[in-house]
Amino acid sequence: MSRSDEARLIYSLLDAAEEEQRLPDAVAAGKWLALKLSFSRARAARAHAALLALFEDLERADIFIGTWIEFRWLKAKSQRRQKRAVRPPRRSVTHK
Repeated sequence: MSRSDEARLIYSLLDAAEEEQRLPDAVAAGKWLALKLSFSRARAARAHAALLALFEDLERADIFIGTWIEFRWLKAKSQRRQKRAVRPPRRSVTHK
């Protein structure tokens, strides 16, 4: 999954969390609103770090435990780890 794809997924999960009224306080809601207003699907990679930071903050607050949001995020992280494990290191290829 590319950074852009992951940013789009996190955006969708945060949007769903807002819709389901899972954002725990005004601070989290304010951060989400600022990210939401500046987000562009065409330039999603630019927002990746900020989206991930907010999502991980909310994840540490345990607001996603047992939800479909948690399940979807864990699935995406698992797929990302599998792709990393399968990919050979770039420096292992030699040219003759």
